[in-house]
Amino acid sequence: MDRRGFVRNLGFLAAAGGIGSLLQSCNDELLPLTIPSRSFRILELDLRIRQKSLEQTRIFWRDFMGFTESYISMNRYQYQVGNARLKTRTSNLPPSEEDFFFPQYHFSISIPPNQIENCLNWFYERARLEEFQTLSFNVWKDSITGAEIVRRELYNSQSIFIEDPAGNIIEILSRHNPDNPDDLVEGDFNPTMFRGITEVGCVCNDVRKVTNTLKETFQVDEVDRTSNSYKPIGGPDGLLKLTVPGKIWFPTADERAVSHDLIITVKHTEVIAPIKLSLYGDQNAFETGVWLKTEV
Repeated sequence: MDRRGFVRNLGFLAAAGGIGSLLQSCNDELLPLTIPSRSFRILELDLRIRQKSLEQTRIFWRDFMGFTESYISMNRYQYQVGNARLKTRTSNLPPSEEDFFFPQYHFSISIPPNQIENCLNWFYERARLEEFQTLSFNVWKDSITGAEIVRRELYNSQSIFIEDPAGNIIEILSRHNPDNPDDLVEGDFNPTMFRGITEVGCVCNDVRKVTNTLKETFQVDEVDRTSNSYKPIGGPDGLLKLTVPGKIWFPTADERAVSHDLIITVKHTEVIAPIKLSLYGDQNAFETGVWLKTEV
């Protein structure tokens, strides 16, 4: 496969004469957000994928990314992603309906803060291998800067955004923590440096209601300076990014968030038993926003 990180328009429009004053007035808003210390730990993420994407998805997660694959049942597989598990499953929908009903998931996999450039090089080294020449894999570029490594000042992080064969947007996240120099890992990048799933985008109609439910249930906090249409909640080890339907997923120009089946098994730092959070894309879920279940 050629080096083919591609540019998607981010839809950032501003008059040339006003952009300087706009950036100046927003300067205070660009200070890093304060991520709460009380955190989930994401143990498991369960995604639905298109039947036609199954084999390429298996090649991507097992062979390209290097994660151990386990067979669960017919068309269901599990991958060990650092300290988390990623599960994929297909449905029996006919091919003509798959594209309409299947969403684009958005989640993050963390790596050491000093390995972001090595990770990008590793991706392209893998992509050049003959066995992956037909694999559907892309690296998104920031259309404003042209960068493949995106610096996000608000989160004090750097990221690489990739798209898997199922169309999911995966953020390879390198969050900087100057208070923890032991977080650095030296050497060439390899799959053991993928530490786990640390952020998941969750689509719900009533972000405020779901935020309050999660705060009460898990005793975690929301991120400050965010709105009732977009609300990250949790901490550095596990952040659920609640958003209303219709939000355009960064860094795309036109891929909008939609309600969908999503099961996230999380563990609070003070709770031994994992807690399962389920968001279902049906009318009941649109009304309640979120269903919470516990597993002993």
